Amino acid sequence: MESIQLHLFKDSFSPFLTLLNEKEVQYKMRAVRSAEPMACAEIIEILKTDGFWQGLAAVIVAFIKYRNSRKVIITTNDNKIIHAENLTKEELENILKESKSVTAIESKKKST
Repeated sequence: MESIQLHLFKDSFSPFLTLLNEKEVQYKMRAVRSAEPMACAEIIEILKTDGFWQGLAAVIVAFIKYRNSRKVIITTNDNKIIHAENLTKEELENILKESKSVTAIESKKKST
């Protein structure tokens, strides 16, 4: 089955994974091992099931809306880079249909 790579940086792993589970978006965890330092801490494969983009779009909107320091960057199949911060759920759905990867970044850790 085809998939989209989801790259999770900094403190985005736990909140993004929680949202994927809440919206019942199917994914696979991917073990990443390297002898070299890597920029991305975690990679998840989002399975391209029927209508997956609707759930993933809802996850992206909720992720960004919760905190201003969160960013989502989408790379399309033709290598266009799209920042998701000002897009509607409907716009995201259309873009995700033609995407090959998504990057989620939590740039500031929540203070405790």
